[in-house]
Amino acid sequence: MKQQLFLTLSILVLLTTGISAHAGKIFRWQDDDGTWHYSATPPAGQSAESINIKAPPTSGPVSEDVTDSEENKDGSDTAKSDTTESEKEFKKSAEVEAEDKALARKNCENARKNLANLTNHKRLRINDEETGEVRYLGNDEHAEWMQRSRDEVKEYCN
Repeated sequence: MKQQLFLTLSILVLLTTGISAHAGKIFRWQDDDGTWHYSATPPAGQSAESINIKAPPTSGPVSEDVTDSEENKDGSDTAKSDTTESEKEFKKSAEVEAEDKALARKNCENARKNLANLTNHKRLRINDEETGEVRYLGNDEHAEWMQRSRDEVKEYCN
C-alpha cells in the first residue's frame, strides 16, 4: 500500500514538474489581416515567433530594481524601452474599440444622470449599508457626491 502511494505521488510530482517547465513558451504570429495571435502551439504552415514568459516568483518580495546589466550606456532602462515597443505593436481590434466606446458612453450617461439627480433634488434618501436603514443624505455628503459626480462627468464625457 505504501509503495503504491509513493509511486503515485512520484509520478504526479514528475508530471507537474514537466508541465511547469513547458508552460513558459508562447508563440506569436500575425495573420493576413494584421491581427496578432498568441497560443501555446505554433500555427501550421506559418512562421511564428517564440516568446518566453517569465514565471512570477513563488515567494518573497517582488523587486523592481534595475541591475547594471539592464541599463544601456546612456543610462536608459532597456526594460522600459522594450515595454514601449511592445505597446506600440499592440493595436486594439475594431470590436474591442467599439466595446470601449460603448462603455464610455454608458458611463458618461450614468454620470450625467447622477449629477442631474443630485442637482435637482437636495434631499435624497439612500439605503445606509452599515445600518441597513433608509436615511437622508446630509449636506456634507450631498456636496461630496455632487463633486464626485462632476469629476465623473469630466472623466467619462470628454
